[in-house]
Amino acid sequence: MSPPYAEVTDEERTMAGPRAWIRVLGTATSLDAMWFVMIAALLALSPITGAGRPLAAAILGVAGAVPATWFRLYHRAQGEPVSRSWTLARPSLAVWMVLASVFVLLAPTLWWLHLEYAESIWRNPHGLFVVFFAILIARHQLRADPIASPESSPSALAFLIPGCVLVMLDAGMRSHYVAVVGMLLIIPGLSLLLLGARRTKRIAFPLAFCCFLIPLPDGLSDPLYLPTLTSEIGAEVARGFGIDSTRVGTRFLMGESGGIEVTQNCGGLSSFYSGLAFAILCAYTTKSWSRRIAILLAPYALTAILNGLRIASLLWIGSSHGLDWKYDTPLHGMLGTLCFLLVIFGVWLLSDRRALREALS
Repeated sequence: MSPPYAEVTDEERTMAGPRAWIRVLGTATSLDAMWFVMIAALLALSPITGAGRPLAAAILGVAGAVPATWFRLYHRAQGEPVSRSWTLARPSLAVWMVLASVFVLLAPTLWWLHLEYAESIWRNPHGLFVVFFAILIARHQLRADPIASPESSPSALAFLIPGCVLVMLDAGMRSHYVAVVGMLLIIPGLSLLLLGARRTKRIAFPLAFCCFLIPLPDGLSDPLYLPTLTSEIGAEVARGFGIDSTRVGTRFLMGESGGIEVTQNCGGLSSFYSGLAFAILCAYTTKSWSRRIAILLAPYALTAILNGLRIASLLWIGSSHGLDWKYDTPLHGMLGTLCFLLVIFGVWLLSDRRALREALS
């Protein structure tokens, strides 16, 4: 039965807002506080902050730490233990030594990855988001585990040893990519060591999703025909609007004003790579196979079409105002960023958004 109706006084009505917010904050746990810390760190380290990264890191770090500290102190004052549905294996001294050694070994690789991810919006901007989504999906799977006892698997050595060997070999080779491959072997090794084989199998997808941590090499050639396809689409659209230009491969010549070169960045390879990573995540959380196929095909089609339209618009602006505008205004970069965001947004529209939210909760 519903409780009897009680008249709300003016004082209670005045305090309803603050009390409601306190109740909402009080019901959150330290696991939910991870959202604040992770999002703050993600924004602080991403290419969005640019030259202001140190100040942004400090401000966003405080913005993430304050609510996390509030949640912890609130529950401690209430005497409420934080509930956990799964438990890490209790690390022994040997395990702590392994963890410390792996961290020291991977420190140069992690720093190089950070530089690759935070260099600009044009190259590997998705790397930090891969870590973010992988952690959230793994957390969702582990929280659903009905067995709370700690587990560990000796098969972790089969991944940790070759992974560490590759990282050490790369210290002399200085390719960085060999070390990243070694890191991708170390990650499931640590999962087996701390979570056990059964739980590692539960989080197989986020572990495999970490393959997108590998950055695109700088100056990569045209492996997917994207710059050429983008040039063809841009030329056809420009021709339809009567824009005068001559295309030679992936370069457009526009009389004495010079030309426009469709490079790897302009071709959208980075946008495709980021869109593909997000598409695989969305396809994983979608149950319909026809919808999964559409989601996986979307990044390539959206990247080619959107960047083709971008090239056509650049040709139109160049024919109207000359090509010097590229160096005097931020329009060139803004159009590229818009294409990148639209690729991600298009994949999101095709996804099963309710299932995606549940997988990341």
